[in-house]
Order: sequence, then structure tokens, then C-alpha cells
Amino acid sequence: VPPMLDPAQPPRAPSDGSLDVGLDLVHPDDRAAVAAVMQQAVATGGGFAVEFRVPRPDGREVRLRSQGTTVPDATGRPAQLVGIVRDVTAQRAREAALRESEARFQLIATHIREAFYIAGTDAAGNLQALEYLSPAAHAIWERDPASLLDVPALFATFHPDDVPRVLAEKQAAVPGGLE
Repeated sequence: VPPMLDPAQPPRAPSDGSLDVGLDLVHPDDRAAVAAVMQQAVATGGGFAVEFRVPRPDGREVRLRSQGTTVPDATGRPAQLVGIVRDVTAQRAREAALRESEARFQLIATHIREAFYIAGTDAAGNLQALEYLSPAAHAIWERDPASLLDVPALFATFHPDDVPRVLAEKQAAVPGGLE
């Protein structure tokens, strides 16, 4: 294993911008994985992609994604690693926030007693279809909520005398009205 790719090697002071220094900058818990990916690229002469953390002097931690390929020498052996490094810290934070938000939504949707829905509209604001109908709808309609996502199918479950009033109320509540 080349010293520059050995995660067991002690960190060295930055000197020449080599991979030795680059690996030293990687979070200690991520070094072995980064080294393994780079070693694989060198061994196969192929590409690489790896995500890892880098502790900053101010105590923050950034998440980086590095990807690239090897460049062969005249004999065909890998001579260089060429690639890019991109800061994906904000992207990963947004993804985590979205997962947390979805988990909270699912918790509410699963346990709320009232049926609620999310409706899709066209550019003019006209109701096109239900995108979501909560599980509580089963207790109300005694049907699988998925079978009621089609607006005409849902309205077909209403008493005929109620349809004009429901449509009028929805028309007033939805900008652009209903189709």
C-alpha cells in the first residue's frame, strides 16, 4: 500500500499538496474508506467517487464528494488521479431536513383521526386529482384511500344532494375553482 493511501499512517504536515496531505485532512473515521476507494482506483486504473467529512479548524465539519479517474503513464499504469471535490454539506443538510419533515408528516398522517388530503391543481388553480388521502379515510368511506384519489371517484361517494354544495364550497376555497 503506498504510504499516501495508508489510513494507518500518522498525519503529516502539509507540504506539497500530495494525496498524503489530502488524506490527512479527512475525518479520521472516514480515512480508511477514502483510502480504500483511492486504492481501488489505482489498482484497477478506473474511476472513483467517495464522500467524506473534513473537520475544520473552527470546529465545523464539512461533507465533501470527490470523484474522478486515473490517468495512465506511457506504459498504461495509473500515474495520476484527476478529479474534482465538491462541498455537499448544504445539500446533505437539506436532504436530512426533508427526511425529518417526511417522517413527521407520516407520523401525523398515520395517527390523525380525521381524513385529510393533498390535491393537485393545474396552472390556473383548478383541482385535477388528489395526490394523497390519509389512512383515516378508510374509517369514513370503508374503502382503500388509494381508490378515492380520482376526484370523480371520490365525488361519486357523496350523496347526490350534497354534491352541488360541496362543489360550491370547494370552488370558493380553491383559487381558480374546480373543473
